Amino acid sequence: MRGKRLSIGLRAVVVIFTATLFMTSTRAIAQEQVLYSFMNNSTDAAWPYGRLIRDAVGNLYGSANGGAYGNGAVFELSPNGNGGWTEQVLYSFCAQNNCTDGYGPQGGLTLDALGNLYGTANGGTKGDGVVFELSPGQGGGWTEQVLYNFGGPPDGNGFNGDLVRDATGNLYGTTNGGGTYGKGTVFELTPQGTETVLYSFCAQNNCRDGSQPMARLIFSAAGKLYGTTSGGGTHGGGTVFELTPQGTETVLYSFCEQTNCLDGENPWTAGVILDAAGNLYGTTYYGGTYGGGTVFELSPSGTEKVLHNFNNNGTDGYGPSYGVILDAGGNLYGTTVPGGTESGCGTGGCGMVFELSPGQGGSWTEQVLHNFNGDYRLDKVRPLWELLDHRLLSWWDMQETYGGVLPHALDILARLECELSKMPPSGDAIFSRVSVLTPEQRKGAANSLELVGEIFFKAGLLVSGGAVSTFRVWLVYFDGAPPAKRC
Repeated sequence: MRGKRLSIGLRAVVVIFTATLFMTSTRAIAQEQVLYSFMNNSTDAAWPYGRLIRDAVGNLYGSANGGAYGNGAVFELSPNGNGGWTEQVLYSFCAQNNCTDGYGPQGGLTLDALGNLYGTANGGTKGDGVVFELSPGQGGGWTEQVLYNFGGPPDGNGFNGDLVRDATGNLYGTTNGGGTYGKGTVFELTPQGTETVLYSFCAQNNCRDGSQPMARLIFSAAGKLYGTTSGGGTHGGGTVFELTPQGTETVLYSFCEQTNCLDGENPWTAGVILDAAGNLYGTTYYGGTYGGGTVFELSPSGTEKVLHNFNNNGTDGYGPSYGVILDAGGNLYGTTVPGGTESGCGTGGCGMVFELSPGQGGSWTEQVLHNFNGDYRLDKVRPLWELLDHRLLSWWDMQETYGGVLPHALDILARLECELSKMPPSGDAIFSRVSVLTPEQRKGAANSLELVGEIFFKAGLLVSGGAVSTFRVWLVYFDGAPPAKRC
């Protein structure tokens, strides 16, 4: 399987936003409205990550970085009755010593009927992540409780997808690392706090059963779980899989079955959705006719059909990352991060919202509903792992792959510095020097983790030095062919 080839050029630096689309019909012109602009100060959430969820009265909830301690936050957006929205940070992570309450939530949230929120974060008492619950109290306050601390094999580690909840309150999720074979898991957590690893990926030779799931799961009416893996499968391009409640996994489709991956490659963080007839729909980040990713349909019999091939041609988007949603008329909607007609984010475009509509004879037609435009202020750049060729691996994985990877890390950071230096001035210092810690140096660092590289991120500026605990820490984990040393 090819490593992730996310460009670290300017086209990968995009604005983080929260928006909604208002359409009177699927053919109406879409109108974008910015509901809230995160302030990137010492209290507000910043760089939201994962999907939003909505409660019965219209409030929106999500997770982000930032917060009072710079280690992540959960926020609420509420309509104020005057056409505007009011944001409130419900909880800032790392409020406890050594971040035993978690830090850096990466997925979205899940809501129950009582208004409690559930999610995952890094950190915890064992350092491999937590499942947390946020409960509303009287007077508008919220209380966080860690429901489970992940702690090494057979537990997983590394979170990207949201949790899902069944009718009896059990939570299900994926990890992109850890497990028996080090390539990720599907886990279940009961309301009593008992965790069970339902499946550890890479149980088969060459990870034919899939590896590194990074997306949200879904349930079928029969209680089976469906999801994707970013890697593995028969051809190394990722999989769509089914998992029974008893933990029996079946690969429904392995991507890159066709020459040059015309059927799509690497779903990455995109899961699947299910229609009433049992068809699954999703996206791949790469592959297809033009190599820019696909929207696909997978029938109950296992037949895959590409519904759209994304084309980086100046109008279409490419590289869809978060899957699609389905309306009652059978139309599919989604987003791409790069692509589209706007050039404010560099030559690759700023991304767009698309609609796919079914036609006669099994054809599908794409319509671009909205093209995003953006700027290059450093307080709005994507997390660094979206600027780097990477997959989430442990230090030991990389050490085995490269036999010592520090020079490769330095090459990547030099390339990143070169790319960031191209950004239009924003009134702030663009780039200070970076620090790559050796294993020996890491042992003495506060909040030490198994890293190969650390970039310290504070107030929108890339800086180095000072107490580690006062800075937001981004991890630079990667694999694949070393990039060019300069731009």
